[in-house]
Amino acid sequence: MRDIRKPEFMANISSKGHQPILEILIALAVFFVGSMLGSFVQMPALMVYLLGNREYQEMVFSGRMNIEKVMDLLQNVPQWITIVLLVGELGLILVVFLYCRFLEKRKLSTLGFRKKGCVLSYLKGMLLGSLLFGAAYLVCFICGSLTVGGMDFSGETLLYVAGFFLGYLIQGMAEEALCRGYLLVSLSRRCSMTLSVVLSSLFFSMLHGMNWGITLLAYVNLFLFGVFMALLFIRCENIWIVGAVHSVWNFAQGNLFGVQVSGMKTQPSLLHSKMAEGWEFVNGGAFGMEGGIAVTLALGAALGILLFSMKKHGYFVEVAPGDGNQPPRDNHWGDGNQPPRDNQRGNGNQPPKNISGGFPFRNVSGLDEEGKRQPENAGYENMGLNPEETPWRPKEGEGMEQGAATGFDQSYFKD
Repeated sequence: MRDIRKPEFMANISSKGHQPILEILIALAVFFVGSMLGSFVQMPALMVYLLGNREYQEMVFSGRMNIEKVMDLLQNVPQWITIVLLVGELGLILVVFLYCRFLEKRKLSTLGFRKKGCVLSYLKGMLLGSLLFGAAYLVCFICGSLTVGGMDFSGETLLYVAGFFLGYLIQGMAEEALCRGYLLVSLSRRCSMTLSVVLSSLFFSMLHGMNWGITLLAYVNLFLFGVFMALLFIRCENIWIVGAVHSVWNFAQGNLFGVQVSGMKTQPSLLHSKMAEGWEFVNGGAFGMEGGIAVTLALGAALGILLFSMKKHGYFVEVAPGDGNQPPRDNHWGDGNQPPRDNQRGNGNQPPKNISGGFPFRNVSGLDEEGKRQPENAGYENMGLNPEETPWRPKEGEGMEQGAATGFDQSYFKD
C-alpha cells in the first residue's frame, strides 16, 4: 500500500493521540474557544460602531429591537471593523499554541513553526499565493467572465489596503495553525497520512459552510485548497509557507483585484473587478472566485505540479498494512501473538532449525525425515569438535563421577 512519507517533525510527537472523530471535535472546540477569546478584541469595536449608528440608537431608546435590522447592520460593518475582526484571529492562534503546548505536550516545532529559513519560506509563500490566485483571475479575464472597471490609488484606499494586509497575515496563519499545524499533524498519529490530508481538508471546507453565497462548487474548491495546503505543508515541512500562501491568496483576492473573499462584501482594493452576469459557474458569483471553475482549474494545475515534485523527491512510499500502532504483519515480529514462522525462533511447537539446517538439540525419536533410523550420534551439534567430546556428550569418566555413563562436563565453560 502506498502512502505519503511522514516528515520528521510530525513523527517526533511522543503522544499516541486520539481517535479521528475526537481529534475533529477537539479542533472544533479549539476553534470556538479561540473565537471567544478573539471576541474580547472584536466586541468593543462592534459596540462602538453600533452605539454610534443612528438606527441602532433609535431602537435602543424606543425599546423596540428589530433583529433583522441589527443583523443587517452587522453584515454591513465599516471596513475598519472588518480589519479588527481579522486581527482578532490572534485569539485562535493563541489557543492552538496553549492547547498543544500544555495539554498535548507538543512543542511548537511539531506544528511546523520552525526557526530555520522561516523568513525565506514566508517570502516564497507570498510569491506562490500571488501567482496562484493570479492564474485563476487570468482564466476569468480571458474568457470574459469578469472585467476590470478601474483602479484606485487614493490615500484612503492605500491605508485600508495596508490594514487588510496586516489582518489577512493573521487570519491566514490562524486557519493554517488550526487545520494543518494542529489537526493534520494530530490525525497522522492514528491515521495514514493520506487519510489525515483528506479529513483535515474536509474540516477546513466545513469551517466556511456558513459563509454567504456558498455553493457545491465552492465546497469542492475549498476542499482542493485544503488538500493543496496540506501537501505543501508536508512537502516543505514548515507552516510558514502555507500560512503565507493562504494570507496572500485572500489579500490578493479582496484588496488587489477587488473580488469578494468567500462571501464577504467587496473591500477597498487597487483594482475594481466586475463579475459578468451569466458566468457564475466560472467566476463564482456572489461567493467570489472561490466558487467558480477558474479556481478549480488553477488549483488542479498547482496540485499536479506539487504531486510531481513530491513523487520526484520520494514522498510516496510503500507502507506495511496496519494502523500505525501495531507492527506490520510482514516484519520479523509476526502478528504479535505467535512467534513468526520464517525466523530462527521456529513456530513455537517444533525445535528451531539452526542456520546450517541442523538441529542443536537431540532428535529424541531417533528417526530422520524419511523415517529411517539415524546413527547413534546423529542429532547433536558438532560445534567443530569430535561429537564424543562436545559438552553435550563428554567422554566417559572425564569431569564426571566414577561409573557414570553420561553426563555434562560443566568445567568445559570455565575458561
